[in-house]
Amino acid sequence: MREIGREQGEDHLRLVLLLMVGSPQNARELYADMIKAVSAVLVRNPELVSRRTLVQDFDAIDLGSLRRKAKGMNCGLPTTHVLRVLIGIKFYDPIQGDLLEWLGEAA
Repeated sequence: MREIGREQGEDHLRLVLLLMVGSPQNARELYADMIKAVSAVLVRNPELVSRRTLVQDFDAIDLGSLRRKAKGMNCGLPTTHVLRVLIGIKFYDPIQGDLLEWLGEAA
C-alpha cells in the first residue's frame, strides 16, 4: 500500500480501499495481489474514476470469487496480472459484463 500511495497518491489509494470495502464480502479480500490489481485497473482506465456507478459496480463484483479463479487458473502469470484482466473485463465497454461469453460467441 505504501508503494501505491507513493506512486499514485493518497487519494488514489483511498479510492482503491473504498472500492474494495464497499461490501462485507469484498472487505475480506484486502490482499496485496487484489489491492495491486484494483489500483492498476484504475490507473490504466482513468475514465472509471469519474464513473457515477463505480462504487456500486465494484460492490457487484465478487472479488473473492475472482481471486480464487485467478489462483486456480495456474497459468504461469502472477495472480495480480490475472486479476487485472478479470476485473478489467467487468468494465469493458461497450460490452460491459461478461466479455468471455461474447468472445465465445465470436469464435
